[in-house]
This record gives sequence, C-alpha cells and structure tokens, in this order.
Amino acid sequence: DSFMMLGDQTENPSLAAAIKATHHDISKGDPLAVAMRRRSGVFPEMLCNMVEAGEASGSLDKSFSRMAVQFEKDAALRSAVKKAITYPIILIMVLVAVIFILMTFVIPRFMGMFADLGTEMPAITTNLIYVSNFFVNWWWLLLIIIVGLVVGIKMFSKTDYGREVTSAMALKIPVLGGVKTKSACARLGRTLCTLLAAGVPMVDAIEITGKSMENLYYKRAMRKAKEQVMRGVPLSKPLKSCGLFP
Repeated sequence: DSFMMLGDQTENPSLAAAIKATHHDISKGDPLAVAMRRRSGVFPEMLCNMVEAGEASGSLDKSFSRMAVQFEKDAALRSAVKKAITYPIILIMVLVAVIFILMTFVIPRFMGMFADLGTEMPAITTNLIYVSNFFVNWWWLLLIIIVGLVVGIKMFSKTDYGREVTSAMALKIPVLGGVKTKSACARLGRTLCTLLAAGVPMVDAIEITGKSMENLYYKRAMRKAKEQVMRGVPLSKPLKSCGLFP
C-alpha cells in the first residue's frame, strides 16, 4: 500500500515508474531489496543494501529513516560545495568580461588621442594597442578558442587519463582542494556510520562507501582499504597510509 501511494504521488516520471514496478514485484512476493535492485539505475546501491539489511534484521523502518537522513545531508553537502566554488568562478567570469570590454570598446576610443600626440609611446602602451586591435578584429576567433577549450576539457575529463588528471588537480587547487578533502571525509564518516548501524558488514560498507566517492583517488584509497581490512588490518592504517585523510 505504501509503494502504491508513493507511485501515485511521485512527480518524477522515471522514479514513479520504478516505484510502481517495484510495487508490482513485491506484490508477487519478491523481497523488497531484490525488486529495487532490478531498478539499479534509479535506486542507488547503498539504498538497496540498507533495505536488504533492514529486511534481514526486521528493522526496515530504521533503514529507510537512516537513508532519508543520509540523502538529505548528501544534498546539503553538495549544495555547500557548489556555493564554495561558485564565488571564485563568478569573479573569474567578471574579470574576463571586464578585460574584454576594455580591450574592445574602451582602449580603441583612446587610439585617436594617442595618434594626435605625435610622440613615441612606451612599449607597454604600444603592446596594449596591439592586443586591443586583436580583440576588435579577431574576437570571433577568441570565442571559438574558448568554446573549443571548454568542449575539449569536458571530453578529456571523461577519459581514464583525463579523470586521473582532473582528480589530482581538484585536490591541489587552493581552497577547492580543502573543500574536496572535507567533503570526502564527511561522506566517508556519514556513509560508513549509516551502513554499519544498519548491520551491513564492514567490508561491504567500505566497498559501498568507496563507490560513493566522487574523486578517483579517494575511490582507489577505499578499494585498497577494503583489501587490507579483508586481511585483518584495522581500517585506520590504510586510511592513514594513503595520505588523503586528515
């Protein structure tokens, strides 16, 4: 009945269809976790594991409650990170716009005045005029280059080597690197806490937590941590040796 009501009141079409399909499967007697895993593109793996643990322990309501808190805090964390990086991005965009306006509209107005002076201008002024002329005559080429760079960087970041480079750069950029580190630490602590509290085994909890990490280096660190924990090593040792966590 709960899934029927959820399916009727959910506005997102994909989620509503997944909920109704899950309702159909559990109506036939399938376990809820099994039915949800058939819609892995909609229901995250962590949610499916939490549901499975809740079904096994008879505390399904607590599993859903914990996941609600988990997803809400994840959303709040992503929002905080976006706010932290939005301000410097806006400053850079304003700076670029100001330079473009100066070179394209302001400096050309002074060129006639410079020419009337009849004196030899300093090298820096001459170079500034050359740059301004380039902006005026070849602005379309600059636009093509900028668009090409943006598209090229996006395509590059989707390759294996590109993900390697962008993940490394994200951790080294001033301010942003610290935000990324704190974000990863918050996700590690909260996700592990939620999974372990629901009765998910440590090794499985580490694996799921690693998959939830956005940065490639943190994914690898959690994968290595899982391997060492399976051999009996305390979790604190691989987390310390990787050098990524405070």
